[in-house]
Amino acid sequence: MVNASLLLLAEALAMTACHRTRPIDDAGISIQQRITPQPPRVGPASVAIQLSDAAARPVEAVRITVEADMSHPGMSPVFAEARKEKPGDYLATLNLNMGGDWVVLTHVELPGGKKLERQMDLRGVASR
Repeated sequence: MVNASLLLLAEALAMTACHRTRPIDDAGISIQQRITPQPPRVGPASVAIQLSDAAARPVEAVRITVEADMSHPGMSPVFAEARKEKPGDYLATLNLNMGGDWVVLTHVELPGGKKLERQMDLRGVASR
């Protein structure tokens, strides 16, 4: 019974690292992010970003950039520009060049100049 509980807890923690939904903010926008592959490992990683309004309708962005930083100092960040896949859905590819813990920042610019930023912790990127 204890092992099953620990397994469920570990699975829940892992899911929060790969898929994150933020509450709707003052602009009325919900941002969902998903990183693949899972579990994350050194090399290319896809960041799927979905923008929607309070009624779950797709929201268009002018520009979305993704920045990934190692959680320890001294490492250079990696950047990617997201491309539109379909209305409200965007995809960026990051090159995670080292194993360890990363912080992924998504910068969204909406029409009219409103800017949103979301952070997602990516723990335990495997060295391969």
